[in-house]
Amino acid sequence: MSKVDYKLYCDNAGGITLETSDNYMHYYNDMYQLANDITELQNGETTETWDGNEVDEIRDNAPDWCDAAEMKILDQDDVNDLINHYDDDDYINLGSSLCQLIKLLSN
Repeated sequence: MSKVDYKLYCDNAGGITLETSDNYMHYYNDMYQLANDITELQNGETTETWDGNEVDEIRDNAPDWCDAAEMKILDQDDVNDLINHYDDDDYINLGSSLCQLIKLLSN
């Protein structure tokens, strides 16, 4: 089983889109579910059996949802750096959803 890499696209409306190297994309507004899914990826799982793959819908609407000037884009190394250096005071400017996600992943 090969490792699945991922990126997070954090929009300014509080949602986060997960994109994986095995062609899975899903929009999350539930950070508990996203934290669970990221933990599964970090533990070597793949998205083969996951529901909710929205890759076609998201890519078809890319100009509407992916304006890099309005979005934070993080790869898994960025996420791991945030987890390893998590401190409430340092991450106040991340946005509430991303801050909640990093807090969940750091526990």
